[in-house]
Amino acid sequence: MKKAILFSMVACLFLFSCKKEHSAATKPVQKTYQVNFTVSGSGQQLTGSAGKQQINSLKTDAQTSVAGYMDILYYYVLNSSGAVVHILQQDSTQTNFGTISDNLPAGNYTIIMAAGKKGLVYNNATPTGENTAFLIYYDLVNGVTPWEDTFYTKFSLTVTNSNINQSVALSRVVGELETKILDTIPATANSLVISVNKEDFEIVVPDWKPYNAKVFTDSIVLTPAAKGKPNFTVDNIIGNTFAPFIVTIKCYDNTNKLIGNVVVNDVTCQQNTRTILSGKLFGSGTGINVGLGGWKAPLNINF
Repeated sequence: MKKAILFSMVACLFLFSCKKEHSAATKPVQKTYQVNFTVSGSGQQLTGSAGKQQINSLKTDAQTSVAGYMDILYYYVLNSSGAVVHILQQDSTQTNFGTISDNLPAGNYTIIMAAGKKGLVYNNATPTGENTAFLIYYDLVNGVTPWEDTFYTKFSLTVTNSNINQSVALSRVVGELETKILDTIPATANSLVISVNKEDFEIVVPDWKPYNAKVFTDSIVLTPAAKGKPNFTVDNIIGNTFAPFIVTIKCYDNTNKLIGNVVVNDVTCQQNTRTILSGKLFGSGTGINVGLGGWKAPLNINF
């Protein structure tokens, strides 16, 4: 009886093993191919401006490697159905920062890469009203301004029957707003407040479109070195490269009294371009001149 039971157990084990081997034979492991990317900043440059008292600006020369300038890099792979199949995040402390190695089966893919300064967030959560999409923004909890210098790319990739080695150039996707006060800053001045009524704090990707627009305000305390001198300049990186906005420039004295006020309508920023607002803020003859300078053709706005 014991021999019969033992024989039955061995037979069952043998049948299970055969079934498992047969199942494995019908589902071979899908072959993958190595995909290697080397990321660069696409050689984009910004012409610098001398004598800035306040700087929160984009890099004058972004031809250096991503590893030498960016702090964080995101890499996403979407399959032909739009589903995310691979995610990779790198930071500049890693020795391989800016070099991505992946393994993908043959097929058609969409590759998304975004690089920026500390605080850049690539959020997997699908925004309200969107289908397959994500959000990219800077984490304001960390005390970061709404945008820092940011680069991005999206491209199609077809994997066939061989490995791929490819250099990828990311493009700057933010603009810069430069505000220059041409007249002399009064000795009684205490602070300068620059407000943008419609800044896009978040961007929807992969289509790169605006999301969550609200007011951005930059408050600058005027130091003794800035007073009694003209051409005080402030730079702000802007994420809204989609629609016109209103810029309000105000100056307050030590008692919080308004001593200068200018409103500029229909201001626009373009990707990889500096918009320059320049003019007089105090006394008579105030007015804004609008212009573009730096990376692309100049655009000046007088006030």
